[in-house]
Amino acid sequence: MLHVLATDLLNSLTAGIAVLDANGIIVAVNDEWKRFARENGGDDKEFYVGTNYLSICENAGQSNENKIAVMVSDGIHDLLNGKRNDFVVEYPCHSPDKQRWFIVHMTRFTHDEASYIVVVHENITARKLADENIRESIANYQEKTNGSKVNVTVSAGVAEILSHDDTLERLIQRADQALYEARNAGRNCSRVFSPELSR
Repeated sequence: MLHVLATDLLNSLTAGIAVLDANGIIVAVNDEWKRFARENGGDDKEFYVGTNYLSICENAGQSNENKIAVMVSDGIHDLLNGKRNDFVVEYPCHSPDKQRWFIVHMTRFTHDEASYIVVVHENITARKLADENIRESIANYQEKTNGSKVNVTVSAGVAEILSHDDTLERLIQRADQALYEARNAGRNCSRVFSPELSR
C-alpha cells in the first residue's frame, strides 16, 4: 500500500525525478522523467533505470568544460559521503528549437540502512524568460538627469526555501551570496544560489 502511494505521489509531480542508489545508479524514475526522455530522443526502454547517473556526470565533466557536470558529480559525492544533505544548481538544457533552463535539487535519504539520493529536475524556463524580459526592459530604460541620459542595469540573487525549518535570515543570506555572484558576473544578470557559492 505505501509503495503504491509513494509511486503515485512521485508520478503526480511535474518535475522529472530519479532515485539513485549509493553507487549513483538510477533505481527508479517517475512519469515526468519518462515523458521528458521520450520527447527528447531517449532510446532506453527502461528510461535509464540501471544506468549510472554519477558516471555520466563524471564523464561529461572530464574535460572541465562542462562546469555544471563537475558541480553535479561533486555534489553527488558529497551527498553520498555525508558532507551535505542537499545540493541545488541551475543549468541550461536547450533543444534545437527552443531554449530551456532547469534547476536540479538533490537530497540524500536512507531506507533500510541504505543511502539513496533523490534527483529532482524542474523546468524553470518561464522564470528565466521573465528574468530576461525584466532585465531587457530595465537595460533599455534611460533616465534623463540634468540633460544627460543615464543607463540603468539590474543584478539579482535568487534563493529558495530548502527545508521546513529554514529561516528568513538564512534565506536572505543565500540570496545575498547569489547577488554578489551576479554582480561579479557583470551587469544585467541573475544567479540562483548554489552551495558552491558558499565555498
